[in-house]
Amino acid sequence: MSNTPTTNMTVPVHMVAQLELCMKQMNMDPTPISSATDTMIMNQCDKSDDYEVKKIISHSVYEGIWFFELLFSNGEKQIVADEDCNCEWLISNYLAEKNINTAYIFCRVSTKEQASSTCMSLEAQADEIRPLVQSYPRVKVFKISCSAYRKIPKVLEDIGECATSGDGIFVWRVDRLSRNIVKYLSWMEDLNENGVEVYSVNDELYYSSNKTKFIQAILDAQKEAELIGIRVKLVNKRKRQRGDEAIGSLPFGKKYERILDADCNTIRKIVVPHAEEIAQRTFIRSSKMLGDELVLHLNKQGSLKRGRKWSRSMICNMLK
Repeated sequence: MSNTPTTNMTVPVHMVAQLELCMKQMNMDPTPISSATDTMIMNQCDKSDDYEVKKIISHSVYEGIWFFELLFSNGEKQIVADEDCNCEWLISNYLAEKNINTAYIFCRVSTKEQASSTCMSLEAQADEIRPLVQSYPRVKVFKISCSAYRKIPKVLEDIGECATSGDGIFVWRVDRLSRNIVKYLSWMEDLNENGVEVYSVNDELYYSSNKTKFIQAILDAQKEAELIGIRVKLVNKRKRQRGDEAIGSLPFGKKYERILDADCNTIRKIVVPHAEEIAQRTFIRSSKMLGDELVLHLNKQGSLKRGRKWSRSMICNMLK
């Protein structure tokens, strides 16, 4: 039996891969490394959110996952997985100094589109784009659900501000960026002047080399959006006339219930408590599990939030 001394370590989840890499480089056996207990798990609701990230110190890549060493305003240093960083502008400038480019995959659906059987899901959009960005050292995926008719989505504005020369913004289709030509022309021109490429996969269009076709595709999308808007207004007018209590999406914990006539036709819709969502909210607010562990528990149990897997930001919003 070996008398070699041993040390048990409990490591925060986001640092396990990084520590394993370091140990392998030192020819050490990484097997004893275990994930953190619930008292060690860091999440976006905890103390790291209380301090601003001041600087990117270094980076590493382990099995395709990027990690950044962050310096916080309180002087603390922490190694954080790319997906958990909330300082893209600092990361982008840090990488630009090292001539490392990023492919930003932007996926978007609107609430109305999600209800359509022909909707290209967020995951499907990302899967179609990923094979085309393999030449980029770093790939960052953003998935949002919102309209892009009246204004540029905040996430997309942030991407545009962070992207530097040589980076690329990739979308499944032109209308995933915009359905409003006025809002987007100057935005795309600014990106083009800064050396950032914008590419629509399904349309096979680069903005830099196909500006006329790109703009025409946005005009077509805007026309389609205006027709959809007219239809939506007519439907909402009909709902108000029949006496529906509300129109559109409801807050978490509420749902619609149809009042039917003798022939099972909808007379009107009323708003009632959603028992399952109320139970989810109660469980989250009373749970002693921390963010990451709670997210894992909910998703493992198949307890989705309106068809979507839980994330730490969802949990944080639920606790407010």
